[in-house]
Amino acid sequence: MVRNLLENARRHGHGGDVACLGREGGGSRFVVTLPRAIVA
Repeated sequence: MVRNLLENARRHGHGGDVACLGREGGGSRFVVTLPRAIVA
């Protein structure tokens, strides 16, 4: 499921943002991916 969310984020062009936030927040990157995918 997480993999699908990451793939969707990349397709919508948010892959870079999610990756940067993931490095700063650690595991919170998945939390950020959920709203990003829904908003997109």
